[in-house]
Order: sequence, then C-alpha cells, then structure tokens
Amino acid sequence: MGMLPHRDALIFVDNHDNQRTDGEHVITYKDKRIYVMATAFLLAHPYGLSRVMSSYDFNALDDRK
Repeated sequence: MGMLPHRDALIFVDNHDNQRTDGEHVITYKDKRIYVMATAFLLAHPYGLSRVMSSYDFNALDDRK
C-alpha cells in the first residue's frame, strides 16, 4: 500500500497546526464523537508509534490577535 514500515511511522489524529485551520476535513476535539473514535482507532490499530496530543481550547485561528 506504499506505507512506511511500522518502526518508521509516527501516527496521530491531530496536531497544533491542523487545529488552527478552517479545513473541512480536519478532525479536531471540536467534533467530540468523531475525535474520540479516531483516537480510539489510532490507539487500537497496530501500526506505528502513536502520539496523542494534549491541547487547550481557543476561539481564534491565531491566538496572537
């Protein structure tokens, strides 16, 4: 399938960059049901090294404004 070998892959649901986009197809904590399902799948699937991000709530795309 063209995927990296298990030992070389770092997998995650989201990161700080994609949380701050208006992307239509980005999974973030703001859609709790889908986010919890994606995180559960990430942790249950036997591929790569999983990373779960801890973050905070924000109202603006750029908190510096």
